[in-house]
Amino acid sequence: EPHGNLGALLMARAGAALREAIRLQPDYADAHDNLANLLAAAGDFPQARAHFEIALRLRPHDARTRYNFAMALGRARLTDEARQQLESAVRADAAFVEARLVLADLLVATGQPRDAIAHLREAVRLDPASARAQLGLGMALATTGDPNAAVPHLRKAAAAADASIREAAVKVLSQLGVAQ
Repeated sequence: EPHGNLGALLMARAGAALREAIRLQPDYADAHDNLANLLAAAGDFPQARAHFEIALRLRPHDARTRYNFAMALGRARLTDEARQQLESAVRADAAFVEARLVLADLLVATGQPRDAIAHLREAVRLDPASARAQLGLGMALATTGDPNAAVPHLRKAAAAADASIREAAVKVLSQLGVAQ
């Protein structure tokens, strides 16, 4: 496992460098955000949370930090807090498509597909070429009983380069009885 050892070494060095940057400049929000991401990836959620919270005190309207924190919260299965951070990220940057998509995924996963539709519609408006957004919107519309509105989005997703998106769209279209 030479690569695993190298990865661990690089993460340790990056962590040490970020801690030193924070020691020298405690109000360096990017260093707190990056260290939090590193700690979250290493499974140290309590320390990651502490650094995300510092970064957000320093830059409360930073959409990327809120998104990163939401991803860590999601991995820790703190879905309500993750939702709050994603909603804040979208408020801070209305054009943040990835945050909208993750928020929509979370809403669908927690049984709220109707709430997801507005975020998915906006994601499609912002990035009509996003097969993931098209698939998400199509699936949410189909789930909420609007298959006619779902089909055009599912057809776009069925033409995606990404095989998993394409296969999911084809499966839903088939379930809806729509020919390819």
